[in-house]
Amino acid sequence: MTQAVAVVATPAPLAACAAQEINAATEFVVGIMGPFSQNAAWPKALVMQAGAGLAVEEINQAGGLWGKPLRIALQDTTGDPALAARLAETLITQECASALVGGFTSDESAAIKQVSERYGVPFLIVDATADELTSDRSATVFRLAPTASMVAQMPAQWLTVVGDYNGDGVQQVLLIAENTPSGDQSLAQTSQVLAAVGITFDVLRVDAPAQDYSPQIARIVAREMTPDAILLYVAGETGLDLLRQLLEAGIGPAKGTLLVTGRSALDGNLFWQRVPDGVYTVVGRRGPWNTSLTPMGQNFVERFRAFSTQLPEPVAFAGYDAIQLLANAAARAASPAPSDLITALESTDVKLAAGYYHFPFNSLRPPNSPLEPEYLWHQWPDPPLLYLQYIIPQQDPATLDIIWPPIYRTVEGAFIRPE
Repeated sequence: MTQAVAVVATPAPLAACAAQEINAATEFVVGIMGPFSQNAAWPKALVMQAGAGLAVEEINQAGGLWGKPLRIALQDTTGDPALAARLAETLITQECASALVGGFTSDESAAIKQVSERYGVPFLIVDATADELTSDRSATVFRLAPTASMVAQMPAQWLTVVGDYNGDGVQQVLLIAENTPSGDQSLAQTSQVLAAVGITFDVLRVDAPAQDYSPQIARIVAREMTPDAILLYVAGETGLDLLRQLLEAGIGPAKGTLLVTGRSALDGNLFWQRVPDGVYTVVGRRGPWNTSLTPMGQNFVERFRAFSTQLPEPVAFAGYDAIQLLANAAARAASPAPSDLITALESTDVKLAAGYYHFPFNSLRPPNSPLEPEYLWHQWPDPPLLYLQYIIPQQDPATLDIIWPPIYRTVEGAFIRPE
């Protein structure tokens, strides 16, 4: 008697199923990926989703892509790179996504990137900053967020133009950082880039939170040379208290030292309560600001008020602009095939909500000199990395002038000097 043998068919290899021709599609799909249930990052993922959703509404109201509706397929990566890779494959092979949008951590983004490369589907990164995500010249990856190197270089680029603020013949900078991992990281990055451009700097560490910084301030007062700028890497209300005590000790813009702090100073009520003499304070901001918004950006902010009355986070702008970039590329592409979308993305030349987008370093013009680092491949070179400055007492932060970089500057010069 012959025993029957069960034969198991070899599974067919997975393949991308996005439409290659307009007439072959009833809709077009963009996969939106983010850690929607991860405690640390889910608020950013949600505002990215909200921004993307607003863009899809606008595009569909205008007739969709190639006359077909655009649909978002949402996947929760939970911040797990292995899961992110599996979900990216699902989006490409089962949901027939023509493109992927997301990327919140370097590991998650790297996992999605590998899948996008395998299937030749464009992946637009909205938040992750690791240089290596674009520095290997991936054919499918485009980044809207700044790279880690771009963020790190921001202080040095600005200070190089500021020069000898107090006119004593020497440019000297003081870095004050809190004794935390965040302070360590900020200090390491800034020290490296200042040294690279030849700016002399000193370092002062502080324990935060604290109520009295007089011992540290006494050391600053006793210095032989007055620093041209003090960069404060002390977060939250504690940083504002330190800023106030520096001003009370006679250290500030009127006495030859620019004081530079972070995002907590953009809460106007908190800032003026904690720092009543804070006129001419410089504030760093990552992302668009009210005074830098394009007309599309102003419209986006108004529509985003349905979700929040605050200015949208940078990743919300990136989610919105990523969808608009894909729509712009689709209008110029030879076909809806992902490969043609990639070709069209490389030639992007459009002003959207956060600014003017282009990807000058691509397959036709790769980076090829020390002034063109490899991470600029498929990288938006002008993400808003801003310095703003208060110029009148009790000023509404929404009206702050942008003093850096030149592409977004709203006033002449790299700083506004007290009269």
